[in-house]
Amino acid sequence: MVEEHMTWDFVPGVDQQAYNAWAKKAIGTVLKQPGLIEFRANRNVCGSPHVLVVTEWDSAADWGNFSESTWPAFE
Repeated sequence: MVEEHMTWDFVPGVDQQAYNAWAKKAIGTVLKQPGLIEFRANRNVCGSPHVLVVTEWDSAADWGNFSESTWPAFE
C-alpha cells in the first residue's frame, strides 16, 4: 500500500468558483481510478498549506499510472 500526500496554497485572488468546479471534477476522476483505496481532502483554517489531499493506493504502480497521465489540470 502507498499513501500519498499533496498540499497547496491558494494564489491570492484565485477564482474560488473555478477552483471548486475543478476540485469537483478532479475528485470524481480520482475516485474512479484502479487501485485507489481511500481519498481524503482537508482545508486548513489556520493558514498554510490551505489544502491537504491524502490518497491511499494498492501499489506504487497504481499511483504512478494515475499521477503521470490522469490528474486533471486546473484550467
